[in-house]
Amino acid sequence: MKKLIYVPLEAYQERYTEYQSVKGGVYETAFKKYKVPFIAIRPHSRLCHIKTGVVLDASKRCEWAFEQTQQLVQMIIAGKITSEDVIYFEDFWHPGMEMIPYALSLKFGNDPWPEIYSFWHAQSVDRFDFTYPMRHWMRTFEHAWVACHDRIFIASKEVAELIEDGGLDCDKTRLVGLPYDSKVIKKLFNVKPQPWRLRKKQVVFSSRWDEEKCPDFFCSLANLVRDERNDIDFVVCTGAGKLRSNNPSLVQVARDTASTNNCFRIEENLTKRQYFQILARSRVQFNCANQDFVSLTILDATTMGCKPLYPNYLTFPDVLQHNEFYLYTKDNLQSAAQHLYALIDSEEYDVSWVYKKYENTVPRMLEVMGFIPKGTVLQLPEVVNFVTR
Repeated sequence: MKKLIYVPLEAYQERYTEYQSVKGGVYETAFKKYKVPFIAIRPHSRLCHIKTGVVLDASKRCEWAFEQTQQLVQMIIAGKITSEDVIYFEDFWHPGMEMIPYALSLKFGNDPWPEIYSFWHAQSVDRFDFTYPMRHWMRTFEHAWVACHDRIFIASKEVAELIEDGGLDCDKTRLVGLPYDSKVIKKLFNVKPQPWRLRKKQVVFSSRWDEEKCPDFFCSLANLVRDERNDIDFVVCTGAGKLRSNNPSLVQVARDTASTNNCFRIEENLTKRQYFQILARSRVQFNCANQDFVSLTILDATTMGCKPLYPNYLTFPDVLQHNEFYLYTKDNLQSAAQHLYALIDSEEYDVSWVYKKYENTVPRMLEVMGFIPKGTVLQLPEVVNFVTR
């Protein structure tokens, strides 16, 4: 029987992997719902923390992925993975990846291999990604690893354009959206959205405090709003023990803002439950990033009934269906402030339409991988006009 070999990321308190990659998380819930036979290559179930690195911890990423690679190779050699099976990597960049086609070549020779799929988040083709400075050596590895894939899943059409511009094989990409499941979130962390009338006039920044997320703009907005109104609070959320950034000067900007603006605070070392509780009690979640492909933070926010305010830039207009109520002019403080006031002072209404279209992302992937009959799952609205160039 055809089965799925699932190669998840390690779970971090600071990252979405704590609800996406774990036992009973977004992926495994979908696998079970659609009765997909699967084996998860998960070395342990402990929660990790980022100490060295930006998006994932350099040491933990290596330890985790190398052990996964070793288990995969052992399964391949022992015949526990057949040519009918599918191997899915939750992240395209997988340490030890060269050993997998090496083992497949030795085991299967010129016979068909198990199909290989993965999710491409950004990589060195994105000038705002932390791997971009590594492109002089990383791009060659990316070419080789793409060649081993049958398909590569992406969150938005803009990612396909970057892949093509980077000289990689764009024909292998399939647009599916970001994996998400609001029911999993509510079950894992036991948080319910608060009624609008009970919510604070509070604005949440839940992106990483890294340079590509432009957090200094959020601080500038908080200071502008303080001078015009005294009833709106701003909160920065992080699961890290202390606020951290790939540009340490931005941490100082945050500290300085918190010390001079009594409407601005930093919440550190948050558990996922605490993070979702803040969203559930706030009115607006704000984004000002140069780099975000859909963004899981917008899905988290709208799951908790928190209204999104995002720049009219990159993937965000498609995500928000080009509704100008939620879209301000990129890098324009006045535009951001005026849209913020309109959202903060608005009535309660449903924003679940934002995340709901991504709740079929994993099923869309399963359809591409052949575990669900074609035509079973609704496509993203963007897919209708999307052509892989």
